[in-house]
Amino acid sequence: LFGAALVVMHASAWAALLLIFRVHPPEPGHPGLVVAGGVLCFLVSFYLRHSAIPWQSRAGYAATNAIGSAVLPQLSVLGRPAEPLLLGGALLLGEAAGYLLERRMRLAFLERAAGRRSPAAAAPPLHPWTLRFTDPEEEAVYTAKAFRSAFPPLVVFLAVWAAVHLILAAVYPVAISPLAPDAFPHTTARQVLFLAACTQLSGLIARWRADRMQDQQRARVLFGRAVNALTAVSYAVTLTILRLHPPELHAPIYLFGLYQLLPSLLVVYLRYSAILDAHRFAWIAVGFTLSPPVTEIA
Repeated sequence: LFGAALVVMHASAWAALLLIFRVHPPEPGHPGLVVAGGVLCFLVSFYLRHSAIPWQSRAGYAATNAIGSAVLPQLSVLGRPAEPLLLGGALLLGEAAGYLLERRMRLAFLERAAGRRSPAAAAPPLHPWTLRFTDPEEEAVYTAKAFRSAFPPLVVFLAVWAAVHLILAAVYPVAISPLAPDAFPHTTARQVLFLAACTQLSGLIARWRADRMQDQQRARVLFGRAVNALTAVSYAVTLTILRLHPPELHAPIYLFGLYQLLPSLLVVYLRYSAILDAHRFAWIAVGFTLSPPVTEIA
């Protein structure tokens, strides 16, 4: 009933919004408005998965958003088709993140129901900060299983992002220059995008090799080191390229914010796949200290 009520209220809100905009057409505003809408769509889509709302209601919510964003008038300088694509992508991303969470929750439920793990009252206590089990054997079993189960989503994630970067490198002047005119020389942008694709493909190969190892504890240690090494080399080469060809700080702030979606998802993944704390912190430190300025935020 709540799922049905949600769809009805959402459809009514969209209808009222479209009627208001038809009577009072909006002037194109700041792109941050559309980005904020995308964040909201992501969070709601994620919550619907997390709260076990029936798939029919989730599909109705997604369809209402897709249709509503498709017929909305232009809200920002992004224009069409960037605005509906951004909102639709946020919906899909929220559904994908919710799927991963629900999958883990359901597997844990089945394990408890089958008696393969101790009841919650007798479960090994967790460290309040690191979330490690105090029982070393339980910790080893959990981290090995978490690391191996996280292999398929990372392969898809890296393959998609590598393909996106290669495509953008091939069509850079047409696809990106209108959003960030004069931010990067075309040759520099292509080099950076191609480097990003190579880094992601290298990470994919490293993860594939780690999945083939019998000792998954050693595999996750080696993969954590590989991630940090690839990241450091990638940043070093990028900084060298940008030092030889300094970018103009003309890239829109919203474009920088959108691009940070990639590292934010990787931070979530490093937690999800039980990568060692030291490797996670090192990856975050490298990203903070070596990321070059590309916008007016600096």
